[in-house]
Amino acid sequence: MQGHAAANLMPVIASNRIGSETITQKGTDSIMSFYGSSFITDGRGEIIKEASADKPEIISASFDLDKLARDRQQWGVFRDRRPSMYGTLLTHG
Repeated sequence: MQGHAAANLMPVIASNRIGSETITQKGTDSIMSFYGSSFITDGRGEIIKEASADKPEIISASFDLDKLARDRQQWGVFRDRRPSMYGTLLTHG
């Protein structure tokens, strides 16, 4: 998730539950554990807020959207993408 943030110069929010759930199917219990640690990254993938692994929490962050847009423009992240060429990648030539 941090890599996606950095590759696109866009903050990312990754959420995860905490605790366990038990599912019973055909008389057999299956336990699923969730490890929390939800986080928010900045546009370079740096974690700026992180929730705990064992208690419910709400985390939030504010971003300067104009600065994020300027950063993306300066780096040319989207300038060099050519979606019109993606079809060529799918051909068997």
